Amino acid sequence: MSVKTNDAVVLKADRQIPADAIAAGMAGLGLAIGFTFHAFTASVYFYFAAMICGGAVAVPEAIHALRNRRLDVHALMIAAAIGAAAIGRPGEGAMLLFLFALSGALEEFALGRTKSAINSLIKLRPAQARRKDGSMVPIESIAAGDLLIVHPAEGIPIDGEVVSGISSIDQAVMTGESEPVSRTVGDRVVGGTLNLDGILTIRATAACRDSALERVIEMVERAQDEKSLAASERLADRVGQYYAPIVLASAVLWYLSARYAFHIDSSAATYRALTLLVAASPCALVLSSPAAILSALAAAGRNGLLIRSGSVLEALAKVDYVAFDKTGTLTTGTPRLQWIWTDGCSQDILLAAAAGAEAAAPHPLAKALVRSTRDRGLELPKAVNHREIPGKGVCADIDSASLRVGHPDWAFADVANPQAMVKVEEARAAGYSVVAIRLGTYLGLAAFSDELRPESVMTLNRLRTVGIKDLVMLTGDHDRAAQYICRHLPLTEVRSELTPQDKAKAVQDLTATGRVVAMVGDGVNDAPALAGSAVGITLGGIGSDVALDSADVVIMKDNLSGVPEAISRARRARKTAIQNVAISLIGVVALTLTVIVRGIALPWAVVLHEGVTVIVVLNGVRLMWS
Repeated sequence: MSVKTNDAVVLKADRQIPADAIAAGMAGLGLAIGFTFHAFTASVYFYFAAMICGGAVAVPEAIHALRNRRLDVHALMIAAAIGAAAIGRPGEGAMLLFLFALSGALEEFALGRTKSAINSLIKLRPAQARRKDGSMVPIESIAAGDLLIVHPAEGIPIDGEVVSGISSIDQAVMTGESEPVSRTVGDRVVGGTLNLDGILTIRATAACRDSALERVIEMVERAQDEKSLAASERLADRVGQYYAPIVLASAVLWYLSARYAFHIDSSAATYRALTLLVAASPCALVLSSPAAILSALAAAGRNGLLIRSGSVLEALAKVDYVAFDKTGTLTTGTPRLQWIWTDGCSQDILLAAAAGAEAAAPHPLAKALVRSTRDRGLELPKAVNHREIPGKGVCADIDSASLRVGHPDWAFADVANPQAMVKVEEARAAGYSVVAIRLGTYLGLAAFSDELRPESVMTLNRLRTVGIKDLVMLTGDHDRAAQYICRHLPLTEVRSELTPQDKAKAVQDLTATGRVVAMVGDGVNDAPALAGSAVGITLGGIGSDVALDSADVVIMKDNLSGVPEAISRARRARKTAIQNVAISLIGVVALTLTVIVRGIALPWAVVLHEGVTVIVVLNGVRLMWS
């Protein structure tokens, strides 16, 4: 009844189903011979054969638990079956182990359905790749930099960059996107996705073991590992561990009470004690949380939401405060140049100089600066003595002239130019992000505007409908640019001009007040805040190593709507787990009281007990399709 890895589940189910069939056949023959021919002795042999087959899995599980000094439900069932045989009711003992094994097989099959994600992901990976010379080689031999050809209707074998060709790519299996996306020269493609209609030449950007697909498989495996169980799952395991000895002791006390207090004969007292042993076993309780959590994890993964573990899912269900990065999260992250102002120098000279210094910078404004320069057909000069000043900008030398590019207060420090500061204020008042450029004695400003993601407003409103009232934006942008974005969004708070360390400190301060904070960011400069929050959520992380490493939840389809969806799924999983615990406790109490007050036959106790367990499992598994 314990939760195993995917391989163990498959093997266990493969062992159980034939054994159950044989046990059923043997028990049936025993009943037929006993009732038809009144040959009790002959029927006993079939009953014992049925017990052996029915206990083929329970016995090794019980022995393993006892070796680890634990008494689990398998040991209780075996004790009840042996006890039934000892008091002359081998048929009921056979039926007990048969029903117990059959129920276990059904439960493991149901839970196994929630663990098929790894096998499904592995099937996405082509076994071979076609090199540019046409030869087919195992993908394990592919190294970063290799050129590969991908024909229509073939899977992308490895993460890479398109160097020639144009095609539509079906990314549904990795991101949950229903529509294919267009990919051409310079675009990234992800291993495991499907090339639809064009011939592509791609340059591998990672070896097989470092690909996004392999990292996703690793995350799914980690999410299903025992070390990643949610607190409620670990609690259920601990309760089950201590509950089984209590049940055994209660059965012994019930036997003694029936035998000596109520003067019931030994055989009948033993039978009642065995029935109590079955009725009070904790099968359903132990499976109550795993059934819901594993199903929710699998369903989320199938919809493009990678949740790192059961404990993350549980924390996600408790989130009451969501913090967002601005650039690349609430906005598209692709700022556009709106205007340039210069003093004493041409726009092209200053723009090219700034782009030369920012050519390798990852910041969106730096990329926009470089893109705008190249759009103008300008050459990027070579920058030397390049230095990055965190939170302020970059320094470099261009043609022996000192260059500063970054925050106006830093770039224009010690400069007396009132007109420059007026222009800075005008740009900020309009909601633009401003990059200051200082080349020797020449000054310039480049104003950029970012665009809201189309789904930002809908996402924030959806979060409010699921009960998240506090929505804050944490950004490194100037306050006026942040306020400009805030005016278009239903945010409750905006904190601007923050360094990555400031963002992490803000998250820590919120957590210290008792809030359960989820941080939504891009996984790069937001990594400290993502790591410090109760749940770190990143967008579009399928192509980002940093995102997969730092975030607890990766929304692979790069759409903010995944944030409320992930929280809703987590809350449904928690609600289902609570329902399962209630069902299992009510079932145990009701069945135990019935055994004590009225008494029922041992096979009926098994049927009712395992029926409650199957109900709990199926209630959890239904999350797979919600």
